[in-house]
Amino acid sequence: MIIGQLEKEHTDEAIYLIETLGNFFRLSLSQGREVVQVGSEIEHVRNYLYIQQLRHGQGYQYHIQVHDPEVLSFAMPRLLLQPLVENAIFHGILPKDSQIGAAGRVEVVVSAAEDGIVFTVTDNGVGIGPRELEEINQILSGEVEAPADRPCFGLQNVQKRVQLIFGPEYGLHITSTLGEGTKTTLKIGFMKSDEFNRPKESV
Repeated sequence: MIIGQLEKEHTDEAIYLIETLGNFFRLSLSQGREVVQVGSEIEHVRNYLYIQQLRHGQGYQYHIQVHDPEVLSFAMPRLLLQPLVENAIFHGILPKDSQIGAAGRVEVVVSAAEDGIVFTVTDNGVGIGPRELEEINQILSGEVEAPADRPCFGLQNVQKRVQLIFGPEYGLHITSTLGEGTKTTLKIGFMKSDEFNRPKESV
């Protein structure tokens, strides 16, 4: 993509893409920390969405909205949101674009609840049928095992990491209407940055 921008003499776009890519990798690594500020996770997703939008020829739009800015200073396990956004793009928007040429949209909303922070990732893509949706939510709740042809690795990884830290009342839930889109809700507990990024004691 960078080479393509330079070949077209789109210098400003190439520079911005290089900066975005650098920020994306920097936030992905996070100096080896497993916990980052919510604001950093949101910025990481913003970089990811920009890169993917440019990669796919701007065939869809994205919007990130933070209803309660105070949550940005709280901490969370890193790389929880990217799998959700990735699913929205690759399983929701892109199949719909290829079928009917509809302009897709991905929306990420962050808000505070009484007992935690809620992230929603919504797309207007192809959606999920009722039987498949029920199966996915049962897999996430641990009621059934994931079948070999639908492993749900990304979603299961997010679910297990969240519930390991915050408890079974937190995690993922998905709602969807076939042909209209999907909404993935992620709820985590409140976590202060210094709780998990303190220097480890010597043994």
